[in-house]
Amino acid sequence: MTRNTPTVFFSLLALGLLVASAFTRVDEAPPVPLAPPKAHMVVRHATSLCDVSGGLPAVYCVDRPVIGEPHRVQWNTRPTVPPDPPTRLCVLLVSPHKAEARAIPGANGCMLMVHPTWRFVPTANTLVTQDGGRVFLDWTPPATLSGVTLYMQLLVADFGADLDQNGEVDWRQITVSPMLELTPGVR
Repeated sequence: MTRNTPTVFFSLLALGLLVASAFTRVDEAPPVPLAPPKAHMVVRHATSLCDVSGGLPAVYCVDRPVIGEPHRVQWNTRPTVPPDPPTRLCVLLVSPHKAEARAIPGANGCMLMVHPTWRFVPTANTLVTQDGGRVFLDWTPPATLSGVTLYMQLLVADFGADLDQNGEVDWRQITVSPMLELTPGVR
């Protein structure tokens, strides 16, 4: 034996392992495809609620969002039945990123729980519409959103919301809905 015997031995062992790894054993099971994610829906409330009279905006979502099927979410500017909730200016915040709940400065304890990645102002004939005090998100979740969790929260300009004497938004007149967490998937 020569001094290079251990080096040659380990080189051959490494080559053998490399060759063996290129072949699949006959008794190995084929990989199991991942199951499509289940549709999911949760309404989450902040640890602190807005200190406003008349109640907070309410969210209603009857079904979980199923890929390829029409889905509707409804928010009311106030939780009133009847009369209809009052018409208010509002914006829907949507994000695929969960945010840490944080107080909106000066907004009477209202907590923003959604990072405002996308902002939708209700407009006729669009994804987000408004009929009086009801705001609707009508959509059909595409396959590209399968398993992606979306976080949504409605910001509403409260009774008499207007600009203050400096032309700035009076944040004391802003309220928010609970956060809606939706994950499109299968039934």
